[in-house]
Amino acid sequence: MKRQDYIKDHAVILKRLCDKRDKLNVESMKTGLTKKRYQAIVADLNFTCMHIAQEEERILFALGKLRPEEARKEKQPGPFPVWPR
Repeated sequence: MKRQDYIKDHAVILKRLCDKRDKLNVESMKTGLTKKRYQAIVADLNFTCMHIAQEEERILFALGKLRPEEARKEKQPGPFPVWPR
């Protein structure tokens, strides 16, 4: 796979994730949501934002703006606790 194809593929994924984030953000602002539904939307929003950060990192790496040692070692989805393994 050529470098420009890799960047293009991940840019498409990034656009899709950003659209999903915007949709979830609008949905979370609606009134009349149950507590359970609101929590599900916020959890999905956190994971979507985590995936957006991953895609941005991949694109930066492909563009040569990020070295491997500067990349984050572990992704954490927002305020969720990280359980010891």
